[in-house]
Amino acid sequence: MTLIRRAALSCLPKVRGIFLRCDRGSALYVTNAPALTDKAIDWAAAGFSARGDGKLIFLMPEENWIHAIGLWLTDRTAFQRLRSSFMNADFGEVLEEDMALFVEGVKLLDMGGDTDAYEKRIRQRAAVCLREKRGGGAITVCGLIADFLNEGGKTDED
Repeated sequence: MTLIRRAALSCLPKVRGIFLRCDRGSALYVTNAPALTDKAIDWAAAGFSARGDGKLIFLMPEENWIHAIGLWLTDRTAFQRLRSSFMNADFGEVLEEDMALFVEGVKLLDMGGDTDAYEKRIRQRAAVCLREKRGGGAITVCGLIADFLNEGGKTDED
């Protein structure tokens, strides 16, 4: 379980039927907590922005999670080839496209998926950042996510 998922889960009250799932849309997670409890949850304190839609809450990680996931994966990833190759595309600015790529990577950490396609999207994003000389604030961590997944990930990260 990733530390970002663990943080989101720790906010949920222990009420039967509450779930936390990876969102199929642009958010990272979705939960049905408002449908099953009236307890207010301080998502911001856990590093998430929350958007309500009926009885569902959609969660997006704040920028501080990029650094946290990078630190968490650094010791868990033996060969950081992609991370290193994307460093020159990091202009320190996290744009919407960078955050979307990061969210996609975290979803892959949680659920698995097509690492080759993700790596291709990272390369495409790096090319845009280099061409525009801006953005890329999450690109090295996205590369690290791909490195970790290419190594098969680990089952003992708890």
